[in-house]
Amino acid sequence: MLALAQHVWSGGETHYNSLIGAVLITVVLYLIHVGVNAVVKLPHRAFSLSFAPSLILLGVLSSATLQPDNSVSFVFSAVVACILLTFVAVAMKLLSDYAPCESKLHGGTSVVSLVAWYNYGLLATLFFVTFCMGNNDRYLHSTLRMEHSIMDGHYDSALDVASTDGNASMTMLRAYALSRQNELGERLFEYPVSGGSHALLPSRSTHTMLMPDSLFWRNIGGYPRAEVKDVRHFLRVLQKKNMARPSVDDYMLTACLLDKDLKGFAREIVKVYDFRTQQEKDEELTNIIKKRKKLARLIGEQEANDSIPMPKAVSPSGVKMKSPDELPKHYREALVLYTHLFSQRELVYANSATETDYKEFQKLMRSKRKTQAEHDNALKTAYFGTYWWYYFK
Repeated sequence: MLALAQHVWSGGETHYNSLIGAVLITVVLYLIHVGVNAVVKLPHRAFSLSFAPSLILLGVLSSATLQPDNSVSFVFSAVVACILLTFVAVAMKLLSDYAPCESKLHGGTSVVSLVAWYNYGLLATLFFVTFCMGNNDRYLHSTLRMEHSIMDGHYDSALDVASTDGNASMTMLRAYALSRQNELGERLFEYPVSGGSHALLPSRSTHTMLMPDSLFWRNIGGYPRAEVKDVRHFLRVLQKKNMARPSVDDYMLTACLLDKDLKGFAREIVKVYDFRTQQEKDEELTNIIKKRKKLARLIGEQEANDSIPMPKAVSPSGVKMKSPDELPKHYREALVLYTHLFSQRELVYANSATETDYKEFQKLMRSKRKTQAEHDNALKTAYFGTYWWYYFK
């Protein structure tokens, strides 16, 4: 929350350093405690109350609330802090008046005395108040931790954060981290995902708080002139203008999967992976040679070769087409599902191991449980992390 507040207040010009920030905050808060302790003479059994102003201030510092306009506000916590400090000031005044009359308790001031236990209890109460004042939005904290890890280049750490959360912004961050590791087609559906293809790139519904959007645009090769409303259309534009980076191929295929558009996925995957048999490649080469020879009689051999170039086995993003043997897990799962769902197909794909897994998935899908909730839980337990579970959930 401190990092978010500093980022907003500095307009993104400065970056919060957790070590320096922790040291400075601790020193300042301790000095406040020392000052309070010097001004107010509290009885031994209430000594911990001198930490109250410091801990209340710490609660305010960690209570930043994100506003709809992406600003941060401390107004509510500041009002609460003023009320609490008023009560603390009154309590300190009453206790300081009582201090000269304090009787000695059994055990003196040792760490296990009754006096010490009074202070431990009071300090624990103050810590609890600090905790309650802080911003405890789980999704916000998880998102901020992911952004911190990504900006530091720790992609695995970002993927390990809050793996049970699945809002659209987290989906975008996970997709980016996996893309940087070339594992987008292998692992994305191992995490909760939501938002469809719109969740892949920054928009009004998927935005970051610390990371600049430029990181996402540089990863795919181009900046939009306006908000991207159709992710796949924008990716095609990058490919047509030869601006697309290699990551765009996986972004395009993943966008189809997120939209559950298996026909579109099949049309796109044949542009990235070469499913042709060796016989088909040889036949294509033979046809090109025949066409060249026929044209060469009219315009010359060199001109014919220039007019009918050899096909380049590259994807729309300019990357050499891959072998189907290199298909990542989610692409294999999607192709097996596509083969089973549609009779008229762009391609025929077979993978014995994946096919066996899918048949087991179908058996569990058709199995009966006492309630629908039990059936869904059994299916999720066995197959969460596969594209099939995402497609049918």
